[in-house]
Amino acid sequence: MPGGVEWKKRYDAKYPGQFQVYSPYTYDATMLLVDAMKRANSVDPKVYVNELAKSNFKGVTANIAFESNGEMKNPAITLYKYVDGKKTALN
Repeated sequence: MPGGVEWKKRYDAKYPGQFQVYSPYTYDATMLLVDAMKRANSVDPKVYVNELAKSNFKGVTANIAFESNGEMKNPAITLYKYVDGKKTALN
């Protein structure tokens, strides 16, 4: 998490004892939506969803952008399966 250490310091100062493992991901998701709403100049999902798809947002956890099919580019989490005893990333 490129901005994680500094962000956690600010988070802990404002919300002592409240940090949970997914807090930075929730923060990024919220700020990503806010960014899309600002760019669309609207809080209507029918309007800002188009801007959301065009996002290139520098978050706390990672840079957040999307492929044309809606999947994240360079996701921060990868899921794996085992095929013939070998760990293989899910597509």
